[in-house]
Amino acid sequence: MKKYQAAIAIWLTVSLALAGCAHNTANPVPVAQIGDETRGCQSIYQEIQQMQMLINTSESESGQQSAKNTVLGVTGVFLIVPWFFMDLGNAPKIERKAAQARLDRLYSLYAEKGCQAREERKLAPKSSR
Repeated sequence: MKKYQAAIAIWLTVSLALAGCAHNTANPVPVAQIGDETRGCQSIYQEIQQMQMLINTSESESGQQSAKNTVLGVTGVFLIVPWFFMDLGNAPKIERKAAQARLDRLYSLYAEKGCQAREERKLAPKSSR
């Protein structure tokens, strides 16, 4: 009987240790970055596009994480092992919020520098005299 108790105690200890590692660490984009104030319109526009792509990517990752966790959770009801592979972190959501905040900052920089007005002037038809 003591042999089984020791095995169960070791199994529980290992299970708890593995459960603590069951998430990805978020890597959020800083809202303000060095050199933002000196950037040109084209550079800001390019980063706006990059942030939009990052937001779309993090949304799809979040959906994949939810689907994976659902499958592992249901399977874990029958076999406990799949629960150890569930990603319980909130990394995609944190990264998406940070990217959205950065995107908002880039839009405000774009407007402050008058980039939008310059682009509209370039696209406007030239009047003939």
